Amino acid sequence: MNKIDRNAYSAMLTAELTIACTAGNPPANESALRKIYTGSLSRQVKSGSLDKKSYRYLVRILMPKETGFLTRWKSYLNRYQQITSVEKVLASKSDLERLEIALNSINEQYKTLIKFDIEDQQTFEGEEQNAVAQHGFIGLTASQRDFIDEDGHFTDLVYLSAYAPSHELGNRFMSQLQLHGFSLYAPDTQIKRQAVGHIALIGKRMESKKAA
Repeated sequence: MNKIDRNAYSAMLTAELTIACTAGNPPANESALRKIYTGSLSRQVKSGSLDKKSYRYLVRILMPKETGFLTRWKSYLNRYQQITSVEKVLASKSDLERLEIALNSINEQYKTLIKFDIEDQQTFEGEEQNAVAQHGFIGLTASQRDFIDEDGHFTDLVYLSAYAPSHELGNRFMSQLQLHGFSLYAPDTQIKRQAVGHIALIGKRMESKKAA
C-alpha cells in the first residue's frame, strides 16, 4: 500500500471512530452519515493530520456529492482492511516471494496461465494458447531479473507482461497484486483487451521513489 492509500485508510478509520463515539445510535440515513464522514475528513485536514493530496484522493474515489457514497466508503474501507491483513502476513517476504504468492493466487482463482523467465516476445501454442485465450496470462520475462537483487528485492520498476481477455479480468489481476502489497506505477501500467500489456510493479524499497 502506498503512502497516499495509507493516509486515506488512516483518515477513514478516524472517521469511523467519530461515528462510534457519536452519542446514542449513529444516524441510519445516508445524508446524515455522509455529513459526519466528510466533516471528520475536513477537520483532519484543518488539524494537519490529513494532508491535502490524500484528502483530494479520497474525494475523487469516494465522490461524496454523488449517490452511493456509503457503498463506496464501505468498499474502500474493506479493501484497505484486506490489504493491511495480507501485508502483516507477508511482512517478512521479499518482493519476489510476494510476487510468486500473488501470481499463484491469481492462477488458483482465475485459472490464469503464470510463467516466469519468459521471452520478451513470448508465444503460446496448443493447450497453452487455448488457456491464454480463455483465462489470460501473466509472465515475468527473464530480462526483468536484472531489476531483482539476490535477496529478491526490486531495485527498480519490474514489469509483468499480461494479457486479459476481458477488462474485468485485467482489473482483477491488478487488484490481487495490490492486495499482496504491491503498488502499481500507473503511467506504465496498461492492460488492453485482446492485446498484451504491462503491469509496472513498485517494490517495498522503491515506494519512496515512485508514485503509484
